[in-house]
This record gives sequence, C-alpha cells and structure tokens, in this order.
Amino acid sequence: MIKIVEEKMINGTDTTFDQLINIIKDAKTECTKEYYPKINPLNIWIKPEYLNLIKTRDKKYVRWKQLQNDFIKDFIWAKTASNNLMRKLKGEYTENKFEQAKGNSKNTWDVLNNICGRETRQRRN
Repeated sequence: MIKIVEEKMINGTDTTFDQLINIIKDAKTECTKEYYPKINPLNIWIKPEYLNLIKTRDKKYVRWKQLQNDFIKDFIWAKTASNNLMRKLKGEYTENKFEQAKGNSKNTWDVLNNICGRETRQRRN
C-alpha cells in the first residue's frame, strides 16, 4: 500500500490531502478484521442479537480497562444484559426441546443428557 502512495506522489497524479486520507482509510479497512466470538456448534440457541450484545459488552470492557472507573457502569449494564439474554435464550431453547420430546421418555432423557453435557448412548436399530 505504501508503494502505491509513493508512486502516485512521485508521478504527481495524487497530491491532495483528501486523496491520501482516502488511501489510508482503505488500507485500514483492508487490514482490520471483524471479531466474532467462537460458537460451539452444539449451542444452537445462540442468536445474532446475543452476539451483538457480547460484542458491545467486550467493547465496553476494553474501554473501562483503558479509562478505569469512568465506564464501569456501562460495562456492568452490558454484562448484566448479556447474561440475562443468555439465560432467556437457553431457557426458551430447552423448553422448546422438552415440548418436542413430550410423551417420549427416551427423547426426554436425551434432552436432559444434552443439557447436562453428557453424551447419549448409541442406540441399536
């Protein structure tokens, strides 16, 4: 990217400050990457609204650590909101799974074992 800027300045085709700023902005967008929290494929209950809340919580945490006590209330609010949403989404997901397994004890036990993090036994056909 620096070579392109040098070539344009040497050739005299791009000497204005605004064009230099645009080149720097383009370089910044090319070099930065989006942060996405790792998602376990077994956590089907995770939704984009929860991921957005995690992202804002992490940003507020970094800001709080950089500036100390000024932003602690914002961070605590974001942390509480993300925890509450996580509990709500997990509860809705498990409640839905129990409704689907209603009346079938094998499926109910599969749901319970899945919630507890245990692997279910392989069934014989």
